[in-house]
Amino acid sequence: MAHETMTMTRTFHAPRAAVWAAWTEAEQLKAWWGPHHFSNAEVSVDLRVGGIQRIDMRGPDGASYPLASTYREIRAPERLVLLNRVMEDVTGNALFEVLTTVTFAEDRGRTTLTVVEEVMSAHEGAARHLAGMEAGMDQSLERLGAHLGSLVLAVPDDEPILWMARIFDAPRDLVWQALTDPKHAVHWWGQRAAKNVVFEMDSRPGGKWRVHQQYPDGQVFKFKGEVREVEAPHRIVQTFGMEDMFEDKVIVETVTLTDIGNGRTLYKVVSRFENFDDRAGMIMSGMSYGAQEMLNRLDEYVRTL
Repeated sequence: MAHETMTMTRTFHAPRAAVWAAWTEAEQLKAWWGPHHFSNAEVSVDLRVGGIQRIDMRGPDGASYPLASTYREIRAPERLVLLNRVMEDVTGNALFEVLTTVTFAEDRGRTTLTVVEEVMSAHEGAARHLAGMEAGMDQSLERLGAHLGSLVLAVPDDEPILWMARIFDAPRDLVWQALTDPKHAVHWWGQRAAKNVVFEMDSRPGGKWRVHQQYPDGQVFKFKGEVREVEAPHRIVQTFGMEDMFEDKVIVETVTLTDIGNGRTLYKVVSRFENFDDRAGMIMSGMSYGAQEMLNRLDEYVRTL
């Protein structure tokens, strides 16, 4: 297990200073650290090289998972390096040690976070915990997104997809209604500055949807797609297109809603492109900024239902 390495990159619609603060302030760490269904009883931060960060993470069964981390490098607000000693026993021995390097890169109000975790040592009994390390960090970063009021964007290197996640403080059934019922969706779909002059949505397999949005300058953007699969209230697969822009491209979106407890819902959409160039073109169009605003509107709307 020693020297196994995991790398994870996520983009948040939040300034770098805010993301840095969320990683380095005890009360903020307490709010988001750990997988879904976990909480943090105690968190302390001594932010200096050689200082210790302590997190007493509690599982849904009440079990304690203590983490003690020594700051190896601090370069605010660009880079953190910590040596994590995980699940120390009563004699002070760690079950395993992980060197974590976190870098923060800012671009036009967004922050791209890269987390590299290298297993430095692992003792007997650590295997099952290490097997869940990647999923645990993934869920922690989803919770960080919710804490920051941001979507979480990932762009994998190995296939032409991009995915976005957002946690809503609303039950899954309500989020599903807001997503699939046109009488609800018309209230949040699209940009605040635009008016939906055409809004049609048939959320059944084979059903079609189209939205025409008009901006104050008179410009109209025309979106359209077809529903392929529906598993209420969990999953919907549909195509996404834009007239005069992505009309000849096949973009398939898979939306999943997961109940993560306490009346919260994890929304995740995976968009699959025909090739990497098409994906790059979508990203360059500024789609994540539009998605951030639209998901903010959805978050506001589901709170009213």
